[in-house]
Parts: sequence; structure tokens; C-alpha cells
Amino acid sequence: AGRGKVPPEVMPVLKELARPARQGDMPWRIELCQHGLRTMERGQHPWLWAALHDALATSLAQSPSGERAENMERAIEHYSMAMQVRTRQTCPTQWATTQNNLGNAYVGRVMGGRADNLERAIEHYHRALEVYTRQAFPEQWAMIQNNLGNAYVARIVGRRAENMERGIVHYRRALEVYTQQTFPDQWATTQNNLGNAYVARIVGGRVENVERAIEHYRRALEGRTRETCPEQWANIQNNLGNAYIDRVAGGRAENLERAIEHYTGHWRCTRSRSGWS
Repeated sequence: AGRGKVPPEVMPVLKELARPARQGDMPWRIELCQHGLRTMERGQHPWLWAALHDALATSLAQSPSGERAENMERAIEHYSMAMQVRTRQTCPTQWATTQNNLGNAYVGRVMGGRADNLERAIEHYHRALEVYTRQAFPEQWAMIQNNLGNAYVARIVGRRAENMERGIVHYRRALEVYTQQTFPDQWATTQNNLGNAYVARIVGGRVENVERAIEHYRRALEGRTRETCPEQWANIQNNLGNAYIDRVAGGRAENLERAIEHYTGHWRCTRSRSGWS
């Protein structure tokens, strides 16, 4: 049995899983996947079995319910089970997707050593890039480049300065595909990530690094408005406030005024979202 006819009892599960979902829907999706898996054996419908394990893993990783640490362990377990069927030879794109998802799971893992988890995440991301090349899959390639940027910036193993440089390289690669016109949301996210990386950068002059961070934060705000993305907008306002506090170029008094302006924007946005007047 392979990718044959879907069992009738699983069809309603697949229809529900195909619907757009929010984070609050994840506990329900977990139940759906578990129900679907109880109705079949791997040998009967291996591809469907793997797809349900993958969907279950993603739902666990994103679920707001339950213990975070346990959810991530279960997610890694189910991604690994999906990989028993999804090999690079038999279904390369699904294999690469699961490799990327495993990378995300190890980045978010609570158990185990942080250093080791990040190393495993980096390993999975690089495996995903063996299939998701820029030429064949530019959007997926850019997504994984951004993920690698996050992992290298947080990396513990190796020299901190070198890891930061590698992170910046991966973010810049992502921006080769993530343009403001074609992928405005991802573009803004990566711009903010670059701002964070330049603030923490060791190589280069501190003055120049902070200036470049401010430049990237301001670009990120072009794709983040208070009305459409209040949480992200407020986060960038806070980042800009921190950057202006650290700024060496320009007058100290002016930099402090700008920092206060950005902190005030962050405070007003978070206060209004929390229900305070």
C-alpha cells in the first residue's frame, strides 16, 4: 500500500486539518491527528501515516496548552516518526520540510542542553537546504536562511564573533528573496532580525554597528504599522529605543529624546493592548 485511496474514516480528519488554523486551534488539531492515527497502521497507508505524524508534531510545537517542554519532546518524536517514511530519496520536498520543522523544534526545545539543541537545529536546517535550493525553491530557501540566521546568532558553540557574522550572512541571503514588494512581512521580520544582530555584533566599530541597526529597524517599521501589526510594531519601537540609548553618533541629548519617543510608542501600544487607558 502506498499513496492509495484515503480511508473514509480519515477523510473528515484531513478536511479539518486542511482548514486555516490559529494557535488556539492547536489542541483540537492534536486530537484530530491522534484520532486519524488510531484508525490506521503504518503499513496500510505509510504516506498518510507520515503526514498525520508531521501535522501532529507541528500542532504540538505550536500548542498553547500543556507543558511546553513535554510538547516539544513529543513534537520531535512525531517528526522523527514521519521521517521513517519521508526519506530524501522517496519524497525529497516533504523530507526537507520535516528537516526544517525539526530545526525549529530543537530551537524551541526546553529539555537538554541549549548548546546541543542549537547545534542539532543548525544540522537539520542545513539538511533541508540540500533540497530547498535558491534556484528550485526560493521562498523555502529564504525561510531556512532566516532560520539559520536566528540559530547562529543564538549559537553557544564556537566563537561568538564568528557566529554573529554567520548569522548576518544568512539574514542577508534571506533578503535576496524576501523583498519589500514580494514578501513584505518576511522582509520586515528579517530587517528587525538584522537590527538585533548589528546591535550585538562584535566585529566592526560600535558606532557603525549601531547606525546600521537603527537603519534596519527603521526599514522594519516600513512593513509594520501599529494598526496592522501592533505587537511587532511595539517590539521594534522598543528595539529602536535601546539602539538610541546606545548610539554614539549624534548629540547625546537628541539621542535620548529619540529613545524616549520610541519607548513611549512601545508603552502606549502595549498599554492599549492590555486594556489600560
